Amino acid sequence: MQALEMLFTRQTSRSFLPQKISGQELQTLLKAASAAPVGLGKFESVHLTVVENAELLAQITANTENKSGREQYPFYGAQTVIFIAAAPSARFKEIPMANACCIAENILLAATEQGLGSVIMLGFVPELKAKGDLLARLNLPQGMELQIAVAVGKIAEPLQERQITLDKISINYIR
Repeated sequence: MQALEMLFTRQTSRSFLPQKISGQELQTLLKAASAAPVGLGKFESVHLTVVENAELLAQITANTENKSGREQYPFYGAQTVIFIAAAPSARFKEIPMANACCIAENILLAATEQGLGSVIMLGFVPELKAKGDLLARLNLPQGMELQIAVAVGKIAEPLQERQITLDKISINYIR
């Protein structure tokens, strides 16, 4: 798949088949995550936790208020969730989230390349942070704070390239 085709094919999946992704597929996702830009190249300031433990995912789901109204929120039945954490930055408070989002986007694109579905998740993170016992089960290294997560999994229907128009996002030209 070419880069632009991958970008135009990538889309949010909110329904996953009840099967795990392969070890090779996961390794490709993690390699893509490792290729993401990270502020000042400080890769030691970010951390990934891969959860494929059905019991832990079910506990997090049971302890998360479903504000979306969608079934199986927040993971939508995905068997693999990659939690992205980052160390706080003394100089720029936005850097941890920016780094996490760059990593997440690389994971989303690598999932698309492999024909996997994916969804980026942020809404449940404050609740999870407030539930110290569940957050502790992610085994985040000292000084790392959970930023965002990506659920990845097998999907029933293959992703199709979409026609993207320039009217989706407001654009201002200054020439």
